[in-house]
Formats: sequence, C-alpha cells, structure tokens
Amino acid sequence: MRHTLLNKRGISIVEVLLVTAIISLLLGSIFYLLSAAQSLRLVSTAKIEVQSEVRRAMDWIVNDVRQTVNYSIGSKDNNPLSTHIKFKKVIDYDTSGSGSALFGNFIEYTYDPTSQTIIRTDLSIDKSWAFRNIIQAPFYTKLSDGSIVIINPVNPGNDSPIYTTGNLIIDIRGQKQANATTNVGYALKEEVKIRN
Repeated sequence: MRHTLLNKRGISIVEVLLVTAIISLLLGSIFYLLSAAQSLRLVSTAKIEVQSEVRRAMDWIVNDVRQTVNYSIGSKDNNPLSTHIKFKKVIDYDTSGSGSALFGNFIEYTYDPTSQTIIRTDLSIDKSWAFRNIIQAPFYTKLSDGSIVIINPVNPGNDSPIYTTGNLIIDIRGQKQANATTNVGYALKEEVKIRN
C-alpha cells in the first residue's frame, strides 16, 4: 500500500500580510462605528439638555408673568429691559374698584450674557434658580402697531412700552456645544397677555 504524504508547507509572507490587512480593516470599521455612535450620543444628550432647559425657563416665566398686571411689570420703578423684568404677583382682586392687590415681594428675572443664564429670584423667600445655556436676552414687547421690539424705555426712567401694550414676548434661545465640532440649539417663543 502506498502512503501519500500530505504536503506540509509553512505560511507564506503574502498570506500573513493578507490576514493582517483583513483584520486591520475589520478593527478600523469597528472603531469608526464606535466613534460615530459616541458622537451621536453626545449630540443627542446635548440636544435633550438644551431643550429641557429652554422649556423649563419658558414654563417658569410664563407662569409667573400670567400672575401679574402690566402696570407692575412695566413700571419705570421696576426698570424693565430686554435683560431684566421685575414684578409683583397678583394675590387678589379688589371688587371695590381699586384693581388688583399685589403680593408684597417681587419676582425678578435677570439675563446674564456672560454666563448665558437667566436667574429667577423670588424675593419673598430670597431664593434663586438658574436657567443655563441661554444665548440671548429673552424679553420683548409688541407695540400698538404690531411690531416686536426689545423692552427698552425710549427715555430712561420712563415706563416701558409693555406698560401700555400689555403684551410680553418671551423668546428663549438655547445653545450647547455637543462636541468639538457641533453646537445644538433650541428656541421657544410665546406671547403672554398681561392683565390690565
């Protein structure tokens, strides 16, 4: 009986290079997919954070403003600006004709462009809340001709245009850097009718 010997030979350099190239290609693809997924996660997280912060700020401001009257929020004594509003909440209505009774302490909103925050301060309990990643002053008003302008008295020391129109436009724009190359933004705008 004849035995045939199996051809036993070593691995050639070409085969080693081919296997190495295939493994490198697979590993490169895996690392690329992981990197893309990480980048997408960072963008999604930043988007959720900025949307949440803008919505939270809008909800607080609208809720507070609906509880005041235009002569409180627009008074020259409270110095309303596009970066600052201060007012007293209505706690009751006097049916004898003298109008709304206002709570004794102020609610104040101040926008700080340096830190990109809106600070809400309740002076009755001396407590503050910060809304972050806000990129512009949020307070505007609508004039009687329908045009929207920043709250800025024509003559310093006079009542604000909001005093006469009774409308406050709240335009909150948020932005956050997700990664080195991507910024995500979100904006909400609402017109609040302030009671007379």
